[in-house]
Amino acid sequence: MILILLSVALAGTATLHVGVHRQAGGVYNIAADGATGLCVAGPARISCPAEGTVHFRWGGDAAWGLTGEVDVAAGEVGVAHVLAIESSRVAERELLATNVTRDVVHALFVAAPGLPALPPSEGMVHDLERLARHPDPHVRRAVIEGLVPFWRHMSTDPFIADAPEILEPGLITLLTSDADVRVRRRMAARLKELRALDPGQVAEVDAALSRLVSDVKPTVQKAALTSLKVATAQGVTAAEQSWNKSMARVPTPGAPGRAAANTLAFLAKETVSSDRVVPQEAVELVLLHHREKAWKVWFAWRGDVPFNRANVDILLRDTVALHRGLMRYWARVEPIALADAIRAWEPHAPHSGRWNVSRTWLADTDVRALRDALELVDKKAIIGDKPIETDASKTD
Repeated sequence: MILILLSVALAGTATLHVGVHRQAGGVYNIAADGATGLCVAGPARISCPAEGTVHFRWGGDAAWGLTGEVDVAAGEVGVAHVLAIESSRVAERELLATNVTRDVVHALFVAAPGLPALPPSEGMVHDLERLARHPDPHVRRAVIEGLVPFWRHMSTDPFIADAPEILEPGLITLLTSDADVRVRRRMAARLKELRALDPGQVAEVDAALSRLVSDVKPTVQKAALTSLKVATAQGVTAAEQSWNKSMARVPTPGAPGRAAANTLAFLAKETVSSDRVVPQEAVELVLLHHREKAWKVWFAWRGDVPFNRANVDILLRDTVALHRGLMRYWARVEPIALADAIRAWEPHAPHSGRWNVSRTWLADTDVRALRDALELVDKKAIIGDKPIETDASKTD
C-alpha cells in the first residue's frame, strides 16, 4: 500500500477546472482517458492521478460538448466548459453574423420570465463578446443584458459559482468606457448585480466604478453610486475608497449628489470612523449641498457625530423632512439641548404640521424641559432636567 501511494504521488494529478452548463448535467458526465486511478470530482473540478496526459471528454447527452483545455498533463490544471455543440447553433450564429439587431441579441441570450435563455455554444459566447464592439449602440446595450448572467451569480447564470470564467477579460472596461451614454449608464446600473468575482474582475470593476462615478453625465454617476454601495457590501470596493469616491461626488447637483449622500449613510454599516473616514465632515458636506439628505446621513452616523445646535437649527428650520429615529436619539442623549432647539424652532403656537409630528414622536420623554418645549401635559415621575443615561448605539 505504501508503494502504491508513493507511486501515485510521484505520478502527479491532472485537474480539470470545468464549468458545466446547468442544463447539461454535472461533472460526473465527464470521462478521463489516461488516468492511472480513480478521479475525484467536485462541483466544478475533476482531479485524476496521472503519469502523463489525461484526455477529458464529455460522456453525457450528445447535444453538449466539452471545449477548452481537454488534454491536461500530470501536475497541470486545465480550464474547459460544457456548452451546446456548434452544429446545433449554426442558424443562430448566422443571425449574429449577418442580421444582428437588439431584438436578435435579446432573443438568443436574455431569459424571459419563465423561459431560460437558449444554451449557447462556445462560438455564440465569442459572438456575444464581439458584439460589445458593434457600431450600433442599441446592439451594445442589448449585449450587456446577455453578458450579465455570465458575470455571476444571478439565478440566470448558466454555471455554478465555482466554475471558471468564460468571458474574455476587459469587457467591463470596454463597456463602461463606451461612447454611448446609455451603454455606460446601463453598465453602471448592472455592476451592482455582479457576484463572486475573481481577483482580476474585482480590480476591473473597482476601476470601472471609479471612472463611472466621475462620468460627465449625471445619470451615469447616479447609477454608479448606487452600484458602489453593493460593490462595497460584496467586498469588491474597499469601504474607505467608497467613502472617498462618495465624498467627492456629494457637491454634484441633483440626483448624483443625493446618491452619494445615500452611499455615505450606507457606509455606516460597512466601516467605522477614523482619521480618513470622518462622519462629522460628511454631515457638514451633505448639509451644505443636499440639506434634506443630512437627516439620513446624521442618523446613520449618530454615534459618531455629536449634537450641534447650529446644524440642528438648520435641519429643523430649513428642511421639509424629519427623521423619527434621529429625533428620538437626540431626545435620549441630549434632551436639554434638543428642548432649546425646539423652542427656538417654533416658540409660539400655532405650530406647523412638522412640529406636531415631532411632538407625537417624543411624547414619551420623561425630561421636563423637553416636555415643556413640546407643550406636553405634565407626566408623573418626571426625572427633571437630568439627561437619561442611554447606550449611544441603541437604535429605534
